[in-house]
Amino acid sequence: MRIQSTVTPPANSSATAGNPSFSKGIAPPFLSSTPLRIRFSEGKINTRVTSKVGACGILPANTFTMSLMAMRNSPLGLTARLFKPVSISNQYIRSLHKNAPSPVPSPTPFVPDVQTFLTLIGREMSKQASKIPSWDELFTLNSNQLRQAGIEPARQRRYLIRKREKFRNGLYGPGGDLETVVDGVAQLRVVEVPLNARGLTQGGTQPAVQTSSATLSPGMVKAIVNLAPDVTTYQYGKKHLIKKFAHMKIHRGCQPMGPFLQPLKGSNGTAATISVQEGMWEDKRGQKVDGGERRRREVQNKKRLDERKKA
Repeated sequence: MRIQSTVTPPANSSATAGNPSFSKGIAPPFLSSTPLRIRFSEGKINTRVTSKVGACGILPANTFTMSLMAMRNSPLGLTARLFKPVSISNQYIRSLHKNAPSPVPSPTPFVPDVQTFLTLIGREMSKQASKIPSWDELFTLNSNQLRQAGIEPARQRRYLIRKREKFRNGLYGPGGDLETVVDGVAQLRVVEVPLNARGLTQGGTQPAVQTSSATLSPGMVKAIVNLAPDVTTYQYGKKHLIKKFAHMKIHRGCQPMGPFLQPLKGSNGTAATISVQEGMWEDKRGQKVDGGERRRREVQNKKRLDERKKA
């Protein structure tokens, strides 16, 4: 590696007079504190050392050059080899600073609008339905925008955001995955379907089925199907798909069992209905006993003192 340096001493300087270093091409000691400018290029480092301008502000005319051979393992040479251009794609920079907006899920037959969703999640959130006019705003408003809309306190906003993210990810409560719903009411019925029915394959999630029963027909299994509330019979077709419904299962070989199910009259226990109710999907909060863990000892001591005073 070759270092090319150009040194310009100040004009009429007493340090240059009679100094043999200039005639031999060696930098004098007074230039040790002068500014240094380095330009990197392929295989060379061009360095120009320029002294400060004299009192009159005019650069001197006499200049000299100095050439030195630097060692390959010198710190300056190692730094030059390490300095390489680095390019970062704009795509990665954009992803670090701004996240793509989450998609708005489509309403389901059991949850068709904002009012129904707020009714299902409970905690009196149905009273806030007028503050969220549309389905898109329900899933796009952030916490600050919900506060500006008037949803208070902050605990209610956090609860709403948590429940809507579950719905966005397909984590429904009872009835949320039903497809045949009429005015908020759906029917679940245990019926017989062939063993090779669609949805009864070995791979993937298995629906609720009953494979052994004293009254089961040969080559058939029992499964839960979703029907309209007024339907009393079911006939399997090749286009029908047997699905698994969340929180539902077959009980005692012929009865659908799950939360908020109401037995259907005249079905002999083989059918039940489910309808939208307040707080069906609510996350129940715990109750504080004697002021909670932090104040329990204090509250219990006060109770004992009151009992002694009354005695």
